[in-house]
Amino acid sequence: MTKTARIDRASGSNVGERKVALRLGRRLRSDPHVLLALALAIPTIVVNFLDQGPDELAVTILAIAFLAIQTGLTAVGLSLGLGESRPSNRALLTSGSVPVIDAWSLLRLILAVGFVALAAYATADPTSVPLAPLYIPVIATAAVIGPGEAVIVLIAVAIARLAPLMGGAGEAAAVTEQGVVLGVVGIVLAIGTRRTVASLNVALDRLRTTNASARRRNQQIAGIDAVGRTLAADGPKPSSLQAVMNLLTGPFGYSHGSIYLGEALGGSPNELRMGAQHGYDVPIPVLDGTMGVIGRVIRTGQPALVPDVHADPDYIGAASGLRSEVCAPLIAGDELLGIVNVESDWDVLDEHDLEIIRLVAERLASALTLARERRRLAERAQFFQLVINFGAVVNSTLDGRILHDKIVAGLTEVVHADVAVLTLLERQDGT
Repeated sequence: MTKTARIDRASGSNVGERKVALRLGRRLRSDPHVLLALALAIPTIVVNFLDQGPDELAVTILAIAFLAIQTGLTAVGLSLGLGESRPSNRALLTSGSVPVIDAWSLLRLILAVGFVALAAYATADPTSVPLAPLYIPVIATAAVIGPGEAVIVLIAVAIARLAPLMGGAGEAAAVTEQGVVLGVVGIVLAIGTRRTVASLNVALDRLRTTNASARRRNQQIAGIDAVGRTLAADGPKPSSLQAVMNLLTGPFGYSHGSIYLGEALGGSPNELRMGAQHGYDVPIPVLDGTMGVIGRVIRTGQPALVPDVHADPDYIGAASGLRSEVCAPLIAGDELLGIVNVESDWDVLDEHDLEIIRLVAERLASALTLARERRRLAERAQFFQLVINFGAVVNSTLDGRILHDKIVAGLTEVVHADVAVLTLLERQDGT
């Protein structure tokens, strides 16, 4: 092995170790069990120092050992992939009807209960248990992780509180009173925490759904913009219009759709011709604005939302089983260029769909307007070029016989005439 290879291997090993260390640091900062261990160990040490009992050193060592064990378990869990996908904090995460329990988290929670029980027993006197309230953050953490963990931890806490009584340590009345209070507080805290976590997760799910919907809409509009650029460059070709239709019935998810255009396809504002369609059994090739929901949109120039087509007297179906329709006009200034229409055979279309189709119509109208202006500019440029060519031909010769023929031929190209006649004035006799 060469020296360079050894250096590269050592460098790669160092990089890998740094990545592991960084990952472990992030896990320790976010691990609820390590944070809980800190929350339990610090007050235990403080109370033990203030109490100055005979077991002061032992309790301090116990607290430090507990924190070290939880930290070590985090490292072990990271290396073994445990705790990577903790149960979702929903109101109920179930497999069938039984709550799913994370065994790794439950083990660490039971360890926390055991630590509090030992520390509380070591610092207790016949009348009070100063560390008994430390069971509360353990119960709260369990409730955050899951309902199954919360129930088991509550049982473990009850056993831990009853153990001194069954062993004959402490006064029965004091232990019972503290146990009842702690139990009631723990149950209320667990229920409240679960409800709070459930509410937060509902809000989080809504936010995720909204974000996903927004991303999906942005992707859809980006697709429409891309097709719009093609439409603006090439004009309303069948391939461009069909690309728009594929987006509407693909990523947008509408089962049926159609695009009708006026002047762009040889029609007029009051007579629209079909440019593309999808899903219709008997598509209507030409619309004159006198019938149907589309006709109403042509006459009024206003978009239409029909949640239930059976309740609209103007509706004319071109396919069976349709439920809802959205139709929006393609308008540039005050001119109607066409319409875009979508229908659904399974879902009820709403205001959200209306807003989407209106946005699509605006994009298409802008693209068609730009395509028309480009076509007009191209035609004008071609006309000027023909005029320039005509002038060059006229000035290319002084021979009358050749010049006359070139003038007639050039005029037919400039004005696109089928017949051109050149009449000359004979200056000798005035005829």
